[in-house]
Amino acid sequence: MSFTYNPKDDLGMVRLLCADTNEEHAMFDDTDIRAFLDLEGDVKLAAARALETIANSQTLILKVIRTLDTSTNGPQVAADLRNAARQLRQESDDEAGFAVAEMVHDVFGAREKRMRDARHHA
Repeated sequence: MSFTYNPKDDLGMVRLLCADTNEEHAMFDDTDIRAFLDLEGDVKLAAARALETIANSQTLILKVIRTLDTSTNGPQVAADLRNAARQLRQESDDEAGFAVAEMVHDVFGAREKRMRDARHHA
């Protein structure tokens, strides 16, 4: 497992934002973080994807467990992680500052736009 952490580069920023900075207890290796960056194309969106991945894992593994004076609440942890991911996505949207709308003028242009959008989201 490869693990690097430098908060001055994109990979390190993703690790910082998703609290995966301790090599001994790393949740993701460098390949995973790079995959999140490739999927999302943005540090905050990649960190949001990492948090969502952790949340999904928590939901699958943990349930509400109480023993003696210790308890875990996997669903609540997952909900908190998803809220953090939602906040990062909102921050990323806010930083984008503007949106571009593509106009189409006929049926053929609309079809071409749909095909481009489908390829982009695939």
